[in-house]
Amino acid sequence: MNTKTTKKQQDETDRQLRIEQLVLEHAKTDADIKALTDRKAELKALIADELDEGKHPFGEYDAVVTCPMRLDTAALAKDYPITQHPNLYKASLDTAEVKKRFAPAALDEYRSPGAKVVTIREAGQR
Repeated sequence: MNTKTTKKQQDETDRQLRIEQLVLEHAKTDADIKALTDRKAELKALIADELDEGKHPFGEYDAVVTCPMRLDTAALAKDYPITQHPNLYKASLDTAEVKKRFAPAALDEYRSPGAKVVTIREAGQR
């Protein structure tokens, strides 16, 4: 047996173990973040149930409760249709429609690489 081959095999085994540990830590971190995010949302809902709008001091912290207003875009569109008020609307490229009308190869020249994306899933999940 060649010592060089054995060293290469050991290095690859060590590398695989390091990557496996990173994947496992990532998966645990995801689970922890989900649990904390869920709990944070639950706490905010409980606080919102207890407090009126405004700023409420609690020790070093202020609980600020707001009820922001949002535009009802459906109602606006109904009352101000594009045919009568085109200045209120903007056009944008519909990429779903582009993908329907062009062969994938025809769009190759318009593709650019993004950043690497790492997804960690439980084995067997898609």
